[in-house]
Amino acid sequence: MYPILARTRWFFIYSYTVVLALGLLVSVGLIYWQGRKTAVSVWLDGILFGLAGSLIGGRIIFLILEWGYYSERGEGIGNLWQGGLNFHGAVIGAFLGVLIGARVQKRQFFPFLQQISLTVPLLFLFGWGACWLEGCAYGVETTLGPFSANLPDHLGIFAVRYQTQLAGMLLSGLIFLFGLWFMNKSLTINGRIFPILTGLSFLNHALISLLRGDEAFLISTVRLDIILNLGIVVFCLILLQYGRGAHDNR
Repeated sequence: MYPILARTRWFFIYSYTVVLALGLLVSVGLIYWQGRKTAVSVWLDGILFGLAGSLIGGRIIFLILEWGYYSERGEGIGNLWQGGLNFHGAVIGAFLGVLIGARVQKRQFFPFLQQISLTVPLLFLFGWGACWLEGCAYGVETTLGPFSANLPDHLGIFAVRYQTQLAGMLLSGLIFLFGLWFMNKSLTINGRIFPILTGLSFLNHALISLLRGDEAFLISTVRLDIILNLGIVVFCLILLQYGRGAHDNR
């Protein structure tokens, strides 16, 4: 665990924040590189709509899940600088933000999705890396083996656990490389690559969550994040069919 990278006179520099910020910068650079032949406003507007949607969606879902706390502390509902964003809400919000942006500006939706496709597994990779440094999303306790190690939980208590963060980084990296190969083979058609890479990323997240030991909301005995991950996978399958139909019509 390396939750704090450095200390200044006024504040701490947290590893989780630094790694996620680095992931966002690399993703923006990748989108710019892929859209360098188009007008800057095309990809920049999409990013801005997506970021706005992710902040709104992530905050709304977080507040719903933590309403027992915020119902008595209404003054903190809008305090985004204190943290409090739900990952799945941010993803859904970003998608809706890009969709709304495309509708408002009367631009095609699927071509832009294709342009941001590689950023999905890339952000997952950086997200798992941030958790590895922070100590979040840690694995359940197990016995010694090739997929386990002496690792801490969020309190810093060490035990033999599954290496969930490293597994997430490795598989996300493989999905990213698959996306590069897929696009270099000129097999992408109007956004098909987006639901493929997004579906694989969330399927990977769902499978690894089966080995996670951190606390989570449960529905019966199943982690809520697993259900949400699989729900997004199903949505990606529907989106894949819709993208194929849009291309055929074209």
